[in-house]
Amino acid sequence: MQTTLQNLSFSLNATIPIFLMMVFGGLMKKVGLLDDHTTAKLNQFVFKALLPVLLFMDLSKADFQTVWDGKFVLFCFFATLLSIGIAFLLSLPRKNWAERGEIIQASYRSSAAILGIAFVNNIYGHATMAALMIVGTVPLYNIAAVIILSLTAPHDGDSPNAKKLMLRTLKDVVTNPIILGIAVGMLWSVLHIPQPTILQKSVSYLGNMATPLALIALGANIWTTNDNALYTSGLGLSNITKVRKKPMVVIAGIIGTVLSIWLYNNFVGWLNFLNAALPPVGALISLDFFLHKSDYESGEEAKKEVKWGSVIGVICGALAGNLIPGGIASINAMIVAVICYFVVGAIAKD
Repeated sequence: MQTTLQNLSFSLNATIPIFLMMVFGGLMKKVGLLDDHTTAKLNQFVFKALLPVLLFMDLSKADFQTVWDGKFVLFCFFATLLSIGIAFLLSLPRKNWAERGEIIQASYRSSAAILGIAFVNNIYGHATMAALMIVGTVPLYNIAAVIILSLTAPHDGDSPNAKKLMLRTLKDVVTNPIILGIAVGMLWSVLHIPQPTILQKSVSYLGNMATPLALIALGANIWTTNDNALYTSGLGLSNITKVRKKPMVVIAGIIGTVLSIWLYNNFVGWLNFLNAALPPVGALISLDFFLHKSDYESGEEAKKEVKWGSVIGVICGALAGNLIPGGIASINAMIVAVICYFVVGAIAKD
């Protein structure tokens, strides 16, 4: 029991301060002390100046041979590559190539640097592990972005210059401020260059500002995002119920607040449910596209109102993933979803 309480206390001490800083940023945005322009500039300042200094500060003082973990870097690289591949499959049902590019880019981009560094700092007391994660992912982010752009952007009949794109990608990777901070920090560590007290203190002042300011800016952005999400959900309910938009926005806010209270006490269970419920969705979207590719390209697929095979497949897959005791929940869910998809499709044809 005592160990459990200690683990809980450690987890709360690592996570709660991060979310409190984000809430503080949201409140500052709400009362008008931060606006969109200031938040955007703050994000640039953190990304281009403070985060590189923070990573340099931690890496330059560490022993390179102890810090470097090639297996972890490769894991981050291939995990990111897998996520990009899955995003590509999920984008296939979209006929418009530009929309596919938007879906892929939005799917694998994240706040991993800001939140990752914050969590790692709170848990381990330094950001060296986050630096290795960035080494394994940021170059791949840039390369993938250029490849996706070259494949999906409109060209007016002219294909983009592959050489120029690759040179620009290489330049983006080499001049990325965070990558530069990591590279200089590692080089400093390898060469065992001493740091004068003046430099140590100056770097420490700047590095220690990075995480708080980054979280404040992130909180301000999320606050705006949540406002937009509330408006969008209210607008959707208004379209469905034909009731005026304003009362439906209020109702959506009440529903969201009530559900968030429930979610606070059932967060792990909710994540387990999503682990089984979401994979069937992606599996059936990809499967349906490959089976009816010509219909998607001609626009005939959009005329179909409800695809009951997909609906029933997702429901049965989610139930199977949550109820079958053996195996991997997400794999079980996808297998059952695909079987139901074909069974219901065969019954519908008869």
